[in-house]
Amino acid sequence: MNNDIHNTNAGLAVCDSCGEVLPVTATFCPNCGSRKISRTGQEKQELPMQESLAYHNANYNMPVVSAHQYNVSPADGRKFHIDIPAEEYDEDYQEEYDEEYDEEYDENGNAPALTSSSVRVAVVAGFLITVFVIGFIGLIVSIFPHSDNADNDTPADTTSGAGTSSAVSSEKSAVHKLPDEVLDDSYEIFEVRDGQFNSAAASSYIDEKLANGSTDLAFDGDPKTCWQDGATGYGEGEWLIAFNPDKSAVKVSSVTVYNGYQNTKFNTKTKDMYKNNSRVSEFTLEFDDGTTESFTLADDKEPQTFQFRQRETCYVRFTIDGVYKGKKYKDTCIGEIIYE
Repeated sequence: MNNDIHNTNAGLAVCDSCGEVLPVTATFCPNCGSRKISRTGQEKQELPMQESLAYHNANYNMPVVSAHQYNVSPADGRKFHIDIPAEEYDEDYQEEYDEEYDEEYDENGNAPALTSSSVRVAVVAGFLITVFVIGFIGLIVSIFPHSDNADNDTPADTTSGAGTSSAVSSEKSAVHKLPDEVLDDSYEIFEVRDGQFNSAAASSYIDEKLANGSTDLAFDGDPKTCWQDGATGYGEGEWLIAFNPDKSAVKVSSVTVYNGYQNTKFNTKTKDMYKNNSRVSEFTLEFDDGTTESFTLADDKEPQTFQFRQRETCYVRFTIDGVYKGKKYKDTCIGEIIYE
């Protein structure tokens, strides 16, 4: 805009940046956002914004539609955009804008810096939120059960003979139940006089006129009588179960085994019935919670005792995993099995 327009509008304010004619009370230019305002004339004439815009647009053929304000702060270059109808732009709006601007920015147009107190409040709030989140996560984790991948409770092994033992256990739910073999009468059940269990069954046994090796003989308290397997081969995989039919559980933490054929009645100078028959070399115990213990027996007629972690169970299954082969007979013999 030329200076003639400036001079012919006494009592008006003019933007030094773009030449926009403004009300005398204006503190910024709505056209370019500049606060560099020159005021012409001495008379304090108040001119509404819409009149100055009408004058300006009449001379420059611009429609009076709206006033677009772009205020660019010289400090940080931020831009504010306001789009309002020209007829609503008046001095009250101008004063309201100036008050809001003064509250949010300093005299140079900069946003106020955070105070030390506000920083402390933010830090404390962040710390409390972090503590709450960690505590909540810990509570959720504690609700859901978890189990270890390995059983760290390894029992001590003790043998009265030369045998060695190896215990491997896998924890499962402690529900006292009997195996299907004794529930469906698939195998003959014998009453026994074992201190912990009162019944027993086996996968096989010899029942001959001159050779009785029934299951109960492994739990009768007499090592000279023995159970003998009746399966083809040397007895690997055969088993004996001592149990309580009423599912009453007892505590067991050791087993004592009299291995092989213990009776010397039929021995001669050239015949040893212990060596002639097969004996157990390795076996596994299974309990009603599904856990197991595995051991190795020495090839010895002396009783061999193995300790393991105590269980409460209504049965123990003794399974033959390996044998010492007999010189004459394949039958595997066990003189006595005692659980305590």
